Amino acid sequence: MKIQSIKLSNGFNIVHIEQKNSEVVSMILLGKAGSSFEKVPGTAHLLEHVAMCGSEKYPDKKQLASIVRNSGGHTNGMTGKEFTEYTIKIVKPEAERGFEFLSQVVFHPLIKDINVKKEKKIVFQEYKRALSNNQRQLFETMIGAAYKSKPMRRMVLGDEVNIKKIDTKELRTFWTKYYTINNFVLCICGNIDKKTVKKLAEKYFGDLSSKNKKILPNHQLSESAGINVLHRENINQARMMLSFPAPPFSSKEHYTALLISYILGRGGLSKLYQSIREKNQLAYDISSWIWKGYGYSLFFIEAGISENKINEALTLISRELKEISNKILTLEELSMFKKQARSFLLFSFEDSLQMATYHARHYHLFPKTTNYKYEYELEKIFSVTPKEITQTATRMFSKKPTFSVLAEKIEKKDIDLKPLL
Repeated sequence: MKIQSIKLSNGFNIVHIEQKNSEVVSMILLGKAGSSFEKVPGTAHLLEHVAMCGSEKYPDKKQLASIVRNSGGHTNGMTGKEFTEYTIKIVKPEAERGFEFLSQVVFHPLIKDINVKKEKKIVFQEYKRALSNNQRQLFETMIGAAYKSKPMRRMVLGDEVNIKKIDTKELRTFWTKYYTINNFVLCICGNIDKKTVKKLAEKYFGDLSSKNKKILPNHQLSESAGINVLHRENINQARMMLSFPAPPFSSKEHYTALLISYILGRGGLSKLYQSIREKNQLAYDISSWIWKGYGYSLFFIEAGISENKINEALTLISRELKEISNKILTLEELSMFKKQARSFLLFSFEDSLQMATYHARHYHLFPKTTNYKYEYELEKIFSVTPKEITQTATRMFSKKPTFSVLAEKIEKKDIDLKPLL
């Protein structure tokens, strides 16, 4: 597997990952055009929908989609806080169709009133579905409580009031400003050689002009962490989330925190899994991970648990956080968790689209170096020392946490965070 970058004569950046044994080519065109940049909440996400409704060359939605789907390919789009992405999976002989589709959708869309009106109705249904998704609402509550900035305190989808406000002019303005070749990176992963990638990229993207590159924003943390309770009727189990501010993505300490997430809550040998599930049978699932981007980073612990066991679980979690902050891990134990971190990452790359997405996102964060390659992350993780684990854990878990729970009856006054403070 060879990973390399390509720059077209107009400045358009491409990451090429050649996998000679694959029969599939995965592509992602990912840009700094997420909800953090919008004036009216929901604009970035609605544009993602409308962009796939037709282009200058293929004005009909079905006609545009048929470029890829008539050959058995799959298309999708996704909008996040920082990025908007458009993805393709297609068989190797039809790879050129993917280049054309992405070029048409992102850089030549028809943003028409009729399509805006239609897609708003679809987005309203997506918004209602999101409101019915308890786990998503819990997560949205968590990040809204953890950060001050407005983009973090609202859903990427927007809300019913603001979605109604978005018009064709607003979408065109956003598209003109953010859908530029300097703002996007194309990542191709599959059995396609560098020469072919460059030739097809020049054909479909080479005539585009470059504009000013946008800078990803930093999001300021909230000064007052606390407890949030979401009540839902007739649920059989509570869902709880605990978060701490984590080291920024750009810091070396980020990789230490990432390794800590594996030590505490990734896999059957992790500390929290052993304590909460295996020794005390308080939960079926418990995990930890880092939710990260350029301008945000949070360390999450999540579990499904009975309401009357929440405080007991918090006491046990606190015990594990204190232990990892004070007790030096043996080199043998640390080595095991490093190998698990490596396996989790490489196993995810069995899906070529996940590999492409990983490298496209990291390219935006490390555009002038080779640090976007997955080997850099593994190198940093394997260089972490036992002492660095305790130092980073101490700094991270000494900060005030944010706690949210989705439950039927429990009240804020019933929750005891004192062990964590």
